[in-house]
Amino acid sequence: MSILSELENYCDNYYPLHMPGHKRGAGEHDFGALLSDKLPYSIDVTEVEDTDDLHNAHGYIKEAMDRTAAMYGVKRTWYLVNGSTCGNLVVVSAAAGIGDEIIVARNCHKSVFHAIELKNMKAHYVWPQLVRDREIAGSMSPDSIREALEKFPKSKAVVITSPTYEGILSDVRTIAEVCHSKGVPLIVDEAHGAHLGITFDGGCAMDYGFPDSAVHCGADIVVQSAHKTLPSLTQTAWIHQTSEKYIKSSAIEHQIDIFETTSPSYPLMCSLDECTGIMLEHGRELYSSWQKSLHDLDVKTSGLGHLKLLCHGAEAAESADETVFAHDPSKVLICGNGLNGSAIAGILRNEYGFEMEMTCGMNCLAMTGPLDDPAMTGKFAEAIVHIDDCFEWYLAKNKREHNLTDLGHSFHEGDISGSYVWAYPPGIPMILPGEMIKECTLESMRKLESEGTALRIGK
Repeated sequence: MSILSELENYCDNYYPLHMPGHKRGAGEHDFGALLSDKLPYSIDVTEVEDTDDLHNAHGYIKEAMDRTAAMYGVKRTWYLVNGSTCGNLVVVSAAAGIGDEIIVARNCHKSVFHAIELKNMKAHYVWPQLVRDREIAGSMSPDSIREALEKFPKSKAVVITSPTYEGILSDVRTIAEVCHSKGVPLIVDEAHGAHLGITFDGGCAMDYGFPDSAVHCGADIVVQSAHKTLPSLTQTAWIHQTSEKYIKSSAIEHQIDIFETTSPSYPLMCSLDECTGIMLEHGRELYSSWQKSLHDLDVKTSGLGHLKLLCHGAEAAESADETVFAHDPSKVLICGNGLNGSAIAGILRNEYGFEMEMTCGMNCLAMTGPLDDPAMTGKFAEAIVHIDDCFEWYLAKNKREHNLTDLGHSFHEGDISGSYVWAYPPGIPMILPGEMIKECTLESMRKLESEGTALRIGK
Protein backbone atom coordinates (compact mmCIF):
# COMPACT_ATOMS: atom_id res chain seq x y z
CA MET A 1 0.00 0.00 0.00
CA SER A 2 1.18 3.55 -0.71
CA ILE A 3 1.45 6.32 1.88
CA LEU A 4 -1.32 8.20 0.08
CA SER A 5 -3.82 5.33 0.14
CA GLU A 6 -3.11 4.64 3.82
CA LEU A 7 -3.59 8.32 4.70
CA GLU A 8 -6.83 8.51 2.74
CA ASN A 9 -8.10 5.45 4.60
CA TYR A 10 -7.17 7.03 7.93
CA CYS A 11 -8.74 10.38 7.10
CA ASP A 12 -12.00 8.74 6.02
CA ASN A 13 -12.39 7.04 9.39
CA TYR A 14 -11.23 9.49 12.06
CA TYR A 15 -11.97 13.07 13.04
CA PRO A 16 -8.73 14.92 13.96
CA LEU A 17 -8.50 16.17 17.51
CA HIS A 18 -4.85 16.85 16.78
CA MET A 19 -2.61 19.08 14.66
CA PRO A 20 -2.64 20.75 12.16
CA GLY A 21 -5.13 23.49 12.85
CA HIS A 22 -6.97 23.35 9.52
CA LYS A 23 -8.38 19.95 10.65
CA ARG A 24 -8.40 18.77 7.02
CA GLY A 25 -11.76 20.52 6.59
CA ALA A 26 -13.32 17.47 8.23
CA GLY A 27 -16.84 17.44 9.65
CA GLU A 28 -20.26 18.46 8.36
CA HIS A 29 -19.99 22.21 8.92
CA ASP A 30 -19.17 24.68 6.16
CA PHE A 31 -15.83 25.82 7.56
CA GLY A 32 -14.01 23.41 5.27
CA ALA A 33 -15.10 25.52 2.30
CA LEU A 34 -12.67 28.18 3.49
CA LEU A 35 -9.76 25.92 2.49
CA SER A 36 -8.50 25.95 -1.08
CA ASP A 37 -9.07 22.69 -2.93
CA LYS A 38 -5.73 23.30 -4.68
CA LEU A 39 -3.77 22.55 -1.50
CA PRO A 40 -3.49 19.07 0.09
CA TYR A 41 -5.27 19.87 3.36
CA SER A 42 -7.16 16.57 3.26
CA ILE A 43 -4.01 14.45 3.78
CA ASP A 44 -1.98 16.91 5.87
CA VAL A 45 -1.91 15.03 9.17
CA THR A 46 0.41 14.48 12.11
CA GLU A 47 2.06 11.50 13.82
CA VAL A 48 -0.73 9.53 15.44
CA GLU A 49 -1.27 5.79 15.82
CA ASP A 50 -2.34 5.07 12.25
CA THR A 51 -0.07 7.46 10.32
CA ASP A 52 3.42 6.09 11.09
CA ASP A 53 6.32 8.43 12.00
CA LEU A 54 9.17 9.44 9.69
CA HIS A 55 11.53 9.67 12.66
CA ASN A 56 10.60 6.16 13.81
CA ALA A 57 9.25 4.58 10.66
CA HIS A 58 7.98 1.03 11.12
CA GLY A 59 4.81 0.92 9.01
CA TYR A 60 3.90 2.16 5.56
CA ILE A 61 6.48 5.01 5.58
CA LYS A 62 9.21 2.44 6.14
CA GLU A 63 7.73 0.29 3.37
CA ALA A 64 7.77 3.31 1.04
CA MET A 65 11.43 4.07 1.81
CA ASP A 66 12.27 0.41 1.24
CA ARG A 67 10.57 0.55 -2.19
CA THR A 68 12.70 3.55 -3.12
CA ALA A 69 15.86 1.82 -1.88
CA ALA A 70 15.04 -1.18 -4.06
CA MET A 71 14.49 1.09 -7.08
CA TYR A 72 18.06 2.36 -6.71
CA GLY A 73 19.51 -0.94 -5.51
CA VAL A 74 20.88 0.50 -2.25
CA LYS A 75 21.10 -0.80 1.31
CA ARG A 76 18.85 1.87 2.76
CA THR A 77 17.03 5.09 1.86
CA TRP A 78 15.76 7.86 4.13
CA TYR A 79 13.09 10.34 3.00
CA LEU A 80 13.84 14.02 3.60
CA VAL A 81 11.33 16.88 3.69
CA ASN A 82 13.99 19.59 4.16
CA GLY A 83 15.71 19.05 0.81
CA SER A 84 19.26 18.03 -0.01
CA THR A 85 20.40 20.92 2.15
CA CYS A 86 19.24 18.89 5.14
CA GLY A 87 20.77 15.76 3.61
CA ASN A 88 24.20 17.36 3.27
CA LEU A 89 24.10 18.67 6.83
CA VAL A 90 23.18 15.17 8.02
CA VAL A 91 25.75 13.09 6.16
CA VAL A 92 28.73 15.40 6.65
CA SER A 93 27.93 15.57 10.36
CA ALA A 94 27.56 11.78 10.52
CA ALA A 95 30.94 11.27 8.83
CA ALA A 96 33.08 13.54 10.99
CA GLY A 97 32.88 15.07 14.44
CA ILE A 98 33.80 18.33 16.11
CA GLY A 99 37.26 19.47 15.07
CA ASP A 100 37.86 16.54 12.70
CA GLU A 101 39.60 16.92 9.35
CA ILE A 102 37.67 16.40 6.12
CA ILE A 103 38.48 16.68 2.40
CA VAL A 104 35.93 18.64 0.38
CA ALA A 105 35.57 19.57 -3.27
CA ARG A 106 35.64 23.37 -3.41
CA ASN A 107 32.62 23.46 -5.74
CA CYS A 108 30.26 21.85 -3.21
CA HIS A 109 26.94 23.45 -2.27
CA LYS A 110 27.01 25.92 0.60
CA SER A 111 25.15 23.45 2.86
CA VAL A 112 28.28 21.28 2.93
CA PHE A 113 30.32 24.24 4.16
CA HIS A 114 27.65 25.05 6.73
CA ALA A 115 27.96 21.53 8.15
CA ILE A 116 31.72 22.02 8.37
CA GLU A 117 31.19 25.35 10.11
CA LEU A 118 28.70 23.92 12.62
CA LYS A 119 31.10 21.15 13.65
CA ASN A 120 34.19 23.39 13.53
CA MET A 121 35.84 20.86 11.23
CA LYS A 122 39.16 21.48 9.55
CA ALA A 123 38.40 21.34 5.85
CA HIS A 124 41.00 20.64 3.17
CA TYR A 125 39.72 21.90 -0.18
CA VAL A 126 40.35 20.24 -3.51
CA TRP A 127 39.56 22.24 -6.63
CA PRO A 128 37.91 20.64 -9.64
CA GLN A 129 39.27 21.08 -13.12
CA LEU A 130 37.86 23.99 -15.12
CA VAL A 131 36.12 23.46 -18.43
CA ARG A 132 37.82 25.49 -21.13
CA ASP A 133 35.82 28.36 -22.61
CA ARG A 134 32.83 27.72 -20.32
CA GLU A 135 33.69 29.36 -16.97
CA ILE A 136 32.34 26.34 -15.06
CA ALA A 137 33.76 23.60 -12.85
CA GLY A 138 34.60 20.35 -14.57
CA SER A 139 35.21 16.89 -13.17
CA MET A 140 37.12 16.19 -9.99
CA SER A 141 40.42 14.47 -10.71
CA PRO A 142 40.94 11.17 -8.81
CA ASP A 143 44.63 12.05 -8.57
CA SER A 144 43.82 15.28 -6.74
CA ILE A 145 41.79 13.31 -4.20
CA ARG A 146 44.64 10.81 -3.78
CA GLU A 147 47.14 13.62 -3.23
CA ALA A 148 44.89 15.26 -0.63
CA LEU A 149 44.44 12.00 1.28
CA GLU A 150 48.18 11.43 1.31
CA LYS A 151 48.81 14.99 2.48
CA PHE A 152 46.04 14.91 5.12
CA PRO A 153 45.90 11.29 6.32
CA LYS A 154 43.77 12.13 9.38
CA SER A 155 40.83 13.13 7.21
CA LYS A 156 37.61 11.34 8.15
CA ALA A 157 35.82 11.52 4.78
CA VAL A 158 35.82 12.92 1.25
CA VAL A 159 32.87 14.94 -0.09
CA ILE A 160 32.36 15.73 -3.77
CA THR A 161 29.55 16.96 -6.03
CA SER A 162 28.63 14.82 -9.05
CA PRO A 163 26.87 15.72 -11.24
CA THR A 164 27.35 19.47 -10.98
CA TYR A 165 24.56 21.95 -11.61
CA GLU A 166 25.62 21.95 -15.27
CA GLY A 167 25.53 18.14 -15.49
CA ILE A 168 29.25 17.31 -15.31
CA LEU A 169 30.10 14.04 -13.57
CA SER A 170 33.34 12.91 -11.97
CA ASP A 171 34.89 9.45 -12.11
CA VAL A 172 33.17 8.39 -8.89
CA ARG A 173 34.20 4.75 -9.26
CA THR A 174 37.93 5.57 -9.27
CA ILE A 175 37.57 8.23 -6.58
CA ALA A 176 35.73 5.71 -4.38
CA GLU A 177 38.55 3.20 -4.88
CA VAL A 178 41.08 5.86 -3.87
CA CYS A 179 39.08 6.74 -0.74
CA HIS A 180 38.57 3.14 0.31
CA SER A 181 42.25 2.33 -0.18
CA LYS A 182 42.92 4.97 2.48
CA GLY A 183 40.14 3.71 4.75
CA VAL A 184 37.76 6.68 4.42
CA PRO A 185 34.20 6.95 3.06
CA LEU A 186 33.15 8.84 -0.05
CA ILE A 187 30.09 11.07 0.22
CA VAL A 188 28.56 12.30 -3.03
CA ASP A 189 26.19 15.24 -3.27
CA GLU A 190 24.13 13.98 -6.21
CA ALA A 191 21.33 16.47 -5.69
CA HIS A 192 21.04 16.96 -9.44
CA GLY A 193 21.16 13.26 -10.26
CA ALA A 194 18.07 11.67 -8.72
CA HIS A 195 17.08 10.47 -12.20
CA LEU A 196 20.33 8.51 -12.54
CA GLY A 197 20.69 4.89 -11.47
CA ILE A 198 16.97 4.12 -11.37
CA THR A 199 15.77 0.65 -12.30
CA PHE A 200 12.18 0.06 -13.38
CA ASP A 201 10.03 -2.50 -15.12
CA GLY A 202 11.75 -3.31 -18.37
CA GLY A 203 15.07 -1.53 -17.91
CA CYS A 204 17.03 1.21 -16.19
CA ALA A 205 18.08 4.82 -16.76
CA MET A 206 21.40 3.79 -18.32
CA ASP A 207 19.55 1.99 -21.11
CA TYR A 208 18.40 5.39 -22.35
CA GLY A 209 21.74 7.17 -22.55
CA PHE A 210 22.07 8.47 -19.00
CA PRO A 211 25.27 7.93 -16.98
CA ASP A 212 25.18 5.73 -13.91
CA SER A 213 24.56 7.02 -10.41
CA ALA A 214 27.16 7.29 -7.68
CA VAL A 215 25.14 4.69 -5.75
CA HIS A 216 26.40 2.05 -8.21
CA CYS A 217 29.95 3.39 -8.47
CA GLY A 218 31.23 2.82 -4.96
CA ALA A 219 30.07 5.91 -3.06
CA ASP A 220 29.15 5.12 0.54
CA ILE A 221 26.50 7.81 1.03
CA VAL A 222 24.63 9.68 -1.71
CA VAL A 223 22.24 12.62 -1.30
CA GLN A 224 19.68 13.30 -4.04
CA SER A 225 17.01 15.97 -4.57
CA ALA A 226 14.07 14.04 -5.95
CA HIS A 227 12.27 17.29 -6.72
CA LYS A 228 14.92 18.61 -9.09
CA THR A 229 14.32 16.27 -12.03
CA LEU A 230 11.77 13.68 -10.87
CA PRO A 231 8.01 14.17 -10.33
CA SER A 232 8.16 15.10 -6.65
CA LEU A 233 7.22 18.25 -4.77
CA THR A 234 9.76 20.98 -4.00
CA GLN A 235 11.73 20.34 -0.81
CA THR A 236 11.68 16.55 -1.18
CA ALA A 237 14.93 14.59 -1.19
CA TRP A 238 16.45 11.35 0.02
CA ILE A 239 19.65 9.91 1.42
CA HIS A 240 20.94 6.60 0.06
CA GLN A 241 23.32 4.38 2.01
CA THR A 242 25.20 1.70 0.07
CA SER A 243 27.43 0.43 2.88
CA GLU A 244 27.80 0.66 6.65
CA LYS A 245 31.52 -0.03 6.60
CA TYR A 246 32.49 3.54 7.41
CA ILE A 247 29.28 5.32 8.45
CA LYS A 248 26.64 3.50 10.51
CA SER A 249 22.92 3.89 9.90
CA SER A 250 22.50 4.88 13.53
CA ALA A 251 24.85 7.85 13.00
CA ILE A 252 22.79 9.04 10.03
CA GLU A 253 19.53 8.64 11.93
CA HIS A 254 20.92 10.61 14.88
CA GLN A 255 21.83 13.51 12.61
CA ILE A 256 18.44 13.33 10.86
CA ASP A 257 16.84 13.76 14.28
CA ILE A 258 18.96 16.89 14.75
CA PHE A 259 18.54 18.56 11.37
CA GLU A 260 15.13 17.47 10.07
CA THR A 261 11.91 18.94 11.40
CA THR A 262 10.07 16.90 14.02
CA SER A 263 6.84 17.76 12.17
CA PRO A 264 7.55 16.30 8.72
CA SER A 265 5.00 17.04 6.01
CA TYR A 266 2.87 14.06 5.05
CA PRO A 267 2.01 15.56 1.64
CA LEU A 268 5.76 15.78 0.94
CA MET A 269 6.27 12.17 2.04
CA CYS A 270 3.34 11.13 -0.17
CA SER A 271 5.03 12.96 -3.03
CA LEU A 272 8.26 10.97 -2.59
CA ASP A 273 6.33 7.70 -2.47
CA GLU A 274 4.18 8.64 -5.48
CA CYS A 275 7.35 9.66 -7.35
CA THR A 276 8.79 6.19 -6.74
CA GLY A 277 5.56 4.59 -7.94
CA ILE A 278 5.49 6.65 -11.13
CA MET A 279 9.08 5.77 -11.99
CA LEU A 280 8.65 2.07 -11.24
CA GLU A 281 5.47 1.77 -13.29
CA HIS A 282 6.09 4.23 -16.11
CA GLY A 283 9.88 4.65 -16.16
CA ARG A 284 10.38 2.83 -19.44
CA GLU A 285 7.83 4.99 -21.25
CA LEU A 286 9.06 8.23 -19.69
CA TYR A 287 12.77 7.63 -20.29
CA SER A 288 12.17 6.51 -23.86
CA SER A 289 10.31 9.74 -24.63
CA TRP A 290 12.93 11.79 -22.81
CA GLN A 291 15.80 10.19 -24.71
CA LYS A 292 14.08 10.81 -28.04
CA SER A 293 13.38 14.45 -27.18
CA LEU A 294 17.01 15.07 -26.27
CA HIS A 295 18.20 13.31 -29.43
CA ASP A 296 15.88 15.47 -31.53
CA LEU A 297 17.25 18.58 -29.78
CA ASP A 298 20.78 17.49 -30.70
CA VAL A 299 19.79 17.03 -34.34
CA LYS A 300 18.01 20.39 -34.57
CA THR A 301 20.88 22.30 -32.95
CA SER A 302 23.73 20.53 -34.72
CA GLY A 303 24.31 23.44 -37.11
CA LEU A 304 24.64 26.33 -34.66
CA GLY A 305 27.14 28.95 -35.73
CA HIS A 306 27.34 31.16 -32.63
CA LEU A 307 25.72 29.60 -29.59
CA LYS A 308 27.36 26.54 -28.07
CA LEU A 309 25.63 23.75 -26.14
CA LEU A 310 27.80 21.76 -23.75
CA CYS A 311 27.81 18.11 -24.96
CA HIS A 312 24.75 18.75 -27.12
CA GLY A 313 24.16 19.65 -30.74
CA ALA A 314 27.42 19.74 -32.69
CA GLU A 315 29.31 18.92 -29.49
CA ALA A 316 27.27 15.78 -28.79
CA ALA A 317 29.33 13.67 -31.18
CA GLU A 318 32.69 15.19 -30.25
CA SER A 319 35.07 13.47 -27.88
CA ALA A 320 34.63 14.82 -24.38
CA ASP A 321 36.99 17.45 -23.07
CA GLU A 322 39.48 15.90 -20.63
CA THR A 323 37.97 18.11 -17.93
CA VAL A 324 34.57 16.44 -18.44
CA PHE A 325 34.63 12.79 -17.40
CA ALA A 326 30.96 12.37 -18.33
CA HIS A 327 27.92 14.56 -18.91
CA ASP A 328 24.27 14.19 -17.98
CA PRO A 329 22.30 14.94 -21.17
CA SER A 330 19.30 16.20 -19.20
CA LYS A 331 21.14 19.50 -18.69
CA VAL A 332 21.34 21.92 -21.63
CA LEU A 333 23.97 24.58 -20.98
CA ILE A 334 23.94 27.40 -23.54
CA CYS A 335 27.09 29.48 -23.93
CA GLY A 336 26.42 32.82 -25.58
CA ASN A 337 29.81 33.41 -27.22
CA GLY A 338 29.53 37.14 -26.52
CA LEU A 339 25.83 37.22 -25.64
CA ASN A 340 25.67 36.74 -21.86
CA GLY A 341 23.49 34.20 -20.12
CA SER A 342 21.06 36.77 -18.72
CA ALA A 343 20.45 38.18 -22.21
CA ILE A 344 19.79 34.71 -23.64
CA ALA A 345 17.42 33.88 -20.78
CA GLY A 346 15.57 37.16 -21.34
CA ILE A 347 15.08 36.40 -25.02
CA LEU A 348 13.85 32.87 -24.30
CA ARG A 349 11.46 34.15 -21.63
CA ASN A 350 10.08 37.24 -23.36
CA GLU A 351 9.92 36.01 -26.93
CA TYR A 352 9.37 32.27 -26.56
CA GLY A 353 7.86 31.74 -23.11
CA PHE A 354 10.67 29.57 -21.71
CA GLU A 355 11.87 30.23 -18.17
CA MET A 356 15.43 29.01 -17.69
CA GLU A 357 16.77 27.34 -14.56
CA MET A 358 19.88 29.47 -14.11
CA THR A 359 22.02 32.17 -15.64
CA CYS A 360 25.58 32.81 -14.53
CA GLY A 361 28.06 34.86 -16.50
CA MET A 362 28.18 33.69 -20.12
CA ASN A 363 26.03 30.63 -19.42
CA CYS A 364 22.33 29.90 -19.42
CA LEU A 365 21.04 26.54 -18.14
CA ALA A 366 17.92 24.58 -19.02
CA MET A 367 16.89 21.55 -16.97
CA THR A 368 14.86 18.84 -18.64
CA GLY A 369 13.08 15.94 -16.98
CA PRO A 370 11.21 12.72 -17.71
CA LEU A 371 7.83 14.44 -17.59
CA ASP A 372 8.73 17.17 -20.10
CA ASP A 373 6.39 17.59 -23.05
CA PRO A 374 8.34 16.44 -26.14
CA ALA A 375 6.61 19.11 -28.23
CA MET A 376 7.87 21.85 -25.90
CA THR A 377 11.41 20.45 -25.95
CA GLY A 378 11.21 20.62 -29.73
CA LYS A 379 10.04 24.24 -29.63
CA PHE A 380 12.88 25.03 -27.22
CA ALA A 381 15.38 23.63 -29.72
CA GLU A 382 13.79 25.72 -32.49
CA ALA A 383 14.06 28.83 -30.30
CA ILE A 384 17.78 28.20 -29.82
CA VAL A 385 18.24 27.85 -33.57
CA HIS A 386 16.32 31.07 -34.24
CA ILE A 387 18.39 33.02 -31.70
CA ASP A 388 21.53 31.66 -33.35
CA ASP A 389 20.27 32.69 -36.80
CA CYS A 390 19.65 36.24 -35.52
CA PHE A 391 22.69 36.28 -33.26
CA GLU A 392 24.32 39.46 -34.60
CA TRP A 393 21.09 41.41 -34.23
CA TYR A 394 20.57 40.20 -30.65
CA LEU A 395 24.21 40.91 -29.80
CA ALA A 396 23.99 44.49 -31.06
CA LYS A 397 20.67 45.03 -29.27
CA ASN A 398 22.07 43.72 -26.00
CA LYS A 399 25.13 46.00 -26.21
CA ARG A 400 22.89 49.03 -26.70
CA GLU A 401 20.68 48.18 -23.71
CA HIS A 402 23.24 46.84 -21.27
CA ASN A 403 24.71 49.14 -18.63
CA LEU A 404 27.67 47.90 -16.63
CA THR A 405 27.15 47.95 -12.87
CA ASP A 406 29.76 48.76 -10.27
CA LEU A 407 30.53 46.10 -7.71
CA GLY A 408 28.94 47.62 -4.65
CA HIS A 409 30.66 45.45 -2.04
CA SER A 410 33.52 46.34 0.29
CA PHE A 411 36.00 43.63 -0.65
CA HIS A 412 39.69 44.30 -1.15
CA GLU A 413 42.57 42.17 -2.31
CA GLY A 414 44.50 40.68 0.58
CA ASP A 415 41.66 41.00 3.11
CA ILE A 416 40.44 37.95 5.03
CA SER A 417 36.75 37.49 4.30
CA GLY A 418 34.28 37.27 7.16
CA SER A 419 31.40 36.33 4.86
CA TYR A 420 30.25 33.91 2.20
CA VAL A 421 29.82 35.29 -1.32
CA TRP A 422 27.94 33.25 -3.89
CA ALA A 423 25.82 33.43 -7.01
CA TYR A 424 22.45 31.76 -6.46
CA PRO A 425 21.77 29.58 -8.22
CA PRO A 426 23.90 27.44 -8.01
CA GLY A 427 24.85 28.36 -4.43
CA ILE A 428 28.55 27.45 -4.65
CA PRO A 429 30.57 29.96 -2.60
CA MET A 430 33.04 32.12 -4.52
CA ILE A 431 34.50 33.24 -1.20
CA LEU A 432 34.38 31.42 2.14
CA PRO A 433 34.77 32.99 5.59
CA GLY A 434 38.44 32.88 6.52
CA GLU A 435 39.71 32.89 2.93
CA MET A 436 42.12 35.54 1.68
CA ILE A 437 40.51 37.61 -1.07
CA LYS A 438 42.41 37.48 -4.35
CA GLU A 439 42.27 39.98 -7.19
CA CYS A 440 41.31 37.22 -9.64
CA THR A 441 38.26 36.45 -7.47
CA LEU A 442 37.28 40.12 -7.34
CA GLU A 443 37.64 40.31 -11.12
CA SER A 444 35.38 37.26 -11.51
CA MET A 445 32.81 38.90 -9.23
CA ARG A 446 32.91 42.12 -11.24
CA LYS A 447 32.55 40.20 -14.49
CA LEU A 448 29.56 38.21 -13.23
CA GLU A 449 27.78 41.33 -12.01
CA SER A 450 28.53 43.17 -15.23
CA GLU A 451 26.85 40.29 -17.07
CA GLY A 452 23.72 40.57 -14.95
CA THR A 453 24.44 37.88 -12.34
CA ALA A 454 23.41 38.96 -8.81
CA LEU A 455 25.79 37.99 -6.02
CA ARG A 456 24.68 37.26 -2.48
CA ILE A 457 26.57 37.90 0.73
CA GLY A 458 25.90 36.16 4.02
CA LYS A 459 27.51 34.92 7.19
